[in-house]
Amino acid sequence: MPKPTLTRSRILGIGLAAASLALASCSHSNSTPPVPPATPTPTPTQSGSFPTSACANPNVAYEPDGGNGNGFHGVQTIQYANSNGNLCTSNITSLPRSVRFASSVGSLAFTSDLTGALALLQNPAGSYTLVQDVFGAAFGTITPVGTPYDVSVPPTAAPSMSPTAVPLISDATSVTIIGTATQGTSPVGLVTGPAASAIVALTSLNNAPPQYGGAIPFSGSNYMIQPPTLPRSIVRASPDVNGSILLARGPSDLLVFGGTIVSTGYQYNAQADDTTLGSGATLRGQGNLAFDPRDVSRVLVGGTSSGAGNVLTLITGLPTKIVKSSSAVLPGNINSIEIDPSGTYAYVATDLGVVVVNGVASGTLAVVRPGFEPGSAAGTNALPYTNCNGVPAALTFASSARITSDGRRLVVLGTQPGTTCASGYNASVVAIPFNPGGGSTPSPGPAPSPTPTPPAGTTPVPNPSSFVQNNVIAPPSAADYFLVH
Repeated sequence: MPKPTLTRSRILGIGLAAASLALASCSHSNSTPPVPPATPTPTPTQSGSFPTSACANPNVAYEPDGGNGNGFHGVQTIQYANSNGNLCTSNITSLPRSVRFASSVGSLAFTSDLTGALALLQNPAGSYTLVQDVFGAAFGTITPVGTPYDVSVPPTAAPSMSPTAVPLISDATSVTIIGTATQGTSPVGLVTGPAASAIVALTSLNNAPPQYGGAIPFSGSNYMIQPPTLPRSIVRASPDVNGSILLARGPSDLLVFGGTIVSTGYQYNAQADDTTLGSGATLRGQGNLAFDPRDVSRVLVGGTSSGAGNVLTLITGLPTKIVKSSSAVLPGNINSIEIDPSGTYAYVATDLGVVVVNGVASGTLAVVRPGFEPGSAAGTNALPYTNCNGVPAALTFASSARITSDGRRLVVLGTQPGTTCASGYNASVVAIPFNPGGGSTPSPGPAPSPTPTPPAGTTPVPNPSSFVQNNVIAPPSAADYFLVH
């Protein structure tokens, strides 16, 4: 059949011809033959501040080193709350717990049920091409397991289901996971990078090592988008059970795939493209995209193809079309976006602090007046904390802002510019309670000077008004790797 060629249109909201690739949803049944379970590697060296038993639980924040570990390669894990959701006691001067990997860790992804995880690791040449299985997230600990899969090297036996040559990725910048074991669908990891011609799918997330499972091409034999808009450095899957929507984003566009489950596994079709909603720069990790957890047809997009890094856009109508329903100009440039579980408020990390935005559900975005601690710019929140030197400070630069799954806590990674810690890790994680009905902190507000860490063996304060972990690795520029569970 002839290729439908889409040209000139700034927003491509029509359905492209069925040009998709089914991805194996049943481990190796549609790819390479099964392999026996790998013998887990020894538990990696872990160091830093360990929580008391009252805070040993899966309420954990993760920050990969991203090449900024000053010799440390791995992931910092910060346990910020106990099993009841109460905040742990702050670690003002202590190092967070650290899990070492074989090399530097970039983007990290978990299944929604925490039964599977993947990490992107650096190869000896300095690029992130190694994809590592990670176990233990459901218990609040993580361990790298098995031999990583190298997405820059062709697999020894390409699956017969792949209609094209196996795409290779010379530098992987983003990873996401679809499917969950507890919902009866074997998880599949999706990886891409700026030089990739497709999204690469990996199976065997719970049976190390990962295996090549297929690919989703950006253009294929039955469809083509003109003009070419590569590179695309970001891939994000919707948080519903089957990952029904995929987003691929680069500096020049946002491409949307619609997904279904067919007899051969997951199938994705390109549906719409918008050449104004690119990132304007090559991003790593989350890519300034956030799905509405209650309605995955709605997504917040930070930045534009023209480089306007402070523009927040609400798009609707996914996956068949992209409708720009509303936009807002924020006080600072956007570093990350999170929508709360109610689908009402968005919490945006910017270089001037955290900005709270209302109207996600109503379709009209509006910046909410500061409900935490006002920052230097109108509409910004600068969370108070005690820095690594024991001095009261404020997170005037927010790298990432996350909401806990119960909707009770706002967890922010950031720093006050000019802070210098003896560890060389100058960022901090601050967790505070907030009112999901008003997008602000409940009374009383977070304490500017949290209680220091108690001696070993003592019981932490039952529910401090804020939690602080200093000596956290600051992420690289244009990277959003921070995850919270």
